[in-house]
Amino acid sequence: MGTRCSRRAAGAASPSRRAHTDAVTNDRVHVLERVFRSWAQGDFAATIDLMAPDIVTTWDEPPSEIVARGREEAMARFRDLLRQWRQFRAEAEEFVVLDDDTVLVIAQQRAFGRLSGVETQARVYIVCRFRGDKITATHWHFDRERALAAAGVSAG
Repeated sequence: MGTRCSRRAAGAASPSRRAHTDAVTNDRVHVLERVFRSWAQGDFAATIDLMAPDIVTTWDEPPSEIVARGREEAMARFRDLLRQWRQFRAEAEEFVVLDDDTVLVIAQQRAFGRLSGVETQARVYIVCRFRGDKITATHWHFDRERALAAAGVSAG
């Protein structure tokens, strides 16, 4: 399935500001497309160079939130996650540009339980924040409204 890119409506901007914003957000989306191409293949380490050294990654997993600070801790958490599953994949369906530095990725997460063999699939909403050309934060949610609230935007 192909991915879509959309933009949330914002206040009116001048043509030159809009062109700059479009170029910046297109760069952000291209970075995330590269990340999700790797993740769709189950390769979560291939794009670590696109992440800021001080990246913050959270998973909104009831009953509590899981937080990883820095590349090494984020990769350690991913390795812990991957140990529980076989063929874990995260495939992007849509990139929603929320602002110059924030993109909401809507993705399908698929895997087979390592012990049970049971296949699981879930839609996830990942808020990705940027500083320059590096990803500074990823916040994983199973609920769109919670993801948007975490990004500081309304669902409307």
